[in-house]
Amino acid sequence: MKKNWLGYGLLALLVVVFGLLWAATGELIGAVLSIIVLALGIGLLVTVLGYFISNAPAWFRHFRGVSWEDHLEQLETKGEAVRDEYQARDQASL
Repeated sequence: MKKNWLGYGLLALLVVVFGLLWAATGELIGAVLSIIVLALGIGLLVTVLGYFISNAPAWFRHFRGVSWEDHLEQLETKGEAVRDEYQARDQASL
């Protein structure tokens, strides 16, 4: 059975950080609140980095001077995208 060493390592790190915070603050509640604030801060950082990484191709296109329409046309000529048109009607007009 393969062990998840990364998961165990993160759990051990969490316990060690909690112990250090408890020793630094001298209070159990202070350590709990500190670990919650750290977790929220790290979550925010991961979210922001994820946003920037996921949108990097769009920014690279913008810096190269390729517009969104040009990019879509390149995808169509390569056969990686298909253009389709739709029309919507109001239900009351039926």
